[in-house]
Amino acid sequence: MAIQRRVLQILGSTARLAALLAASACSDTTVPPYTTDPTGTGGSADPTGTGGTGLTGGVGGSRGCVFGCGTGGSAGTGGMSGTGGSVGTGGMSGTGGSAGTGGVSGMGGSAGTGGEPGTGGSAGTGGVSGMGGSAGTGGVSGMGGSAGTGGVSGTGGAGTGLRDVFDPGEVYVAGTVLPAACESYVVMHWSDPDGAVAGTDCTFANNRGRIRPDGRLLLSSSTELREFHCDGCTQWFPPLSIPDGWLANDTLIDTPPCSGSFLDYRGFAVGVAGEVIHQCVSTWYDADGNELPLTPGPIEVLGLGYDHKALTGNRLVYSIVDIVDGTSTPVTGLPSGQILTSRVSGPDSFWVTYADPPVSYTVELWSISYDGVATRLGEFPPAPAGVTGTTGIGALRNSRLDANGRLFTIGFDNGDDLVLRRTIAGDVEVVYTEATNPSVRLHSAVLWTGP
Repeated sequence: MAIQRRVLQILGSTARLAALLAASACSDTTVPPYTTDPTGTGGSADPTGTGGTGLTGGVGGSRGCVFGCGTGGSAGTGGMSGTGGSVGTGGMSGTGGSAGTGGVSGMGGSAGTGGEPGTGGSAGTGGVSGMGGSAGTGGVSGMGGSAGTGGVSGTGGAGTGLRDVFDPGEVYVAGTVLPAACESYVVMHWSDPDGAVAGTDCTFANNRGRIRPDGRLLLSSSTELREFHCDGCTQWFPPLSIPDGWLANDTLIDTPPCSGSFLDYRGFAVGVAGEVIHQCVSTWYDADGNELPLTPGPIEVLGLGYDHKALTGNRLVYSIVDIVDGTSTPVTGLPSGQILTSRVSGPDSFWVTYADPPVSYTVELWSISYDGVATRLGEFPPAPAGVTGTTGIGALRNSRLDANGRLFTIGFDNGDDLVLRRTIAGDVEVVYTEATNPSVRLHSAVLWTGP
């Protein structure tokens, strides 16, 4: 009878804990494409005695969220171990959800009764990132013989937040919360102006920005390269002014042997493997300052793909170059015109948008394979009636392709800035416009995406 009362007390405490956590959890404000969906599973009890089999443990925390405050689910309760014989081991607790608010770890399994003392279940692990998960609770000591050992407490997750880790397959906009001020630029997804993150200034808000495969945004001024980190991450939201000292937490990336002067630093490129190369005067270097076998001169690295293959050009002649051994293959099959923007489309090819202004402003989508063969895939439809500013050479070169081959271009309609999305299937849509009075405006905006 005493043992039964103890079991009821444990189960009652667990129920009250779950209810309390459910009441205090914040709402899930996750906005695509900033999502993760890991789940933790509680372990089953595994008694080794001759008694009955323990009950199966509960399920761990539901997914957290990356953007805003997600809700971690309460973990399940470890199973009760069997009675009699050697004491079983308590079930392992569930693991908290990743990002957002970490899931609270599960309760360790209760030890068995009789025989040698049981060992309490190990504690759960707190949620990774976002708001740290609560520590797990150790298992209850065994009954009978010498007292069992309680489980080790879990560790809460690191409370970093991930509002400044972006999806390299998506297109983002550098907008502003105060159009007249240089130090007012923020990063937003075109579908969510209210979810913008601060901040940077007009010297970094240019069309050189690229997102690494790990989701980190690299921004370049005329003299240096930095890794963007948000300012006031969980407290700042537009239209507030961006916090002071915004540059201090943006990591400076070395670009040897550039001197850090506008006289020699020329820019950078990001590859699909995460490698970053940079140009000093007319020569390209890797991150350690080793010279790369790319033709010196006014050459542009338009894309850096798999197997060290780079798409290069000078708006007249284009080549596929192996940046390790220097093997160069000229691109063939392109008509008169120039490449406007590009991205890696697969393990052996690049996508490029192509046009021949001022002869023609019709934008086409082409594929260029690593053996240099160019193939026309189709053309993008013109902008809707009333939308202007999408055909200038500057606007075309500032356009960006997402991972699905959709083309994003900044334009205007009756004085309102907008973002236009088009596909070669004929779809055309204004996906952002200042006509709706959003909290972030474009004002000389640029578009950023991954390699």
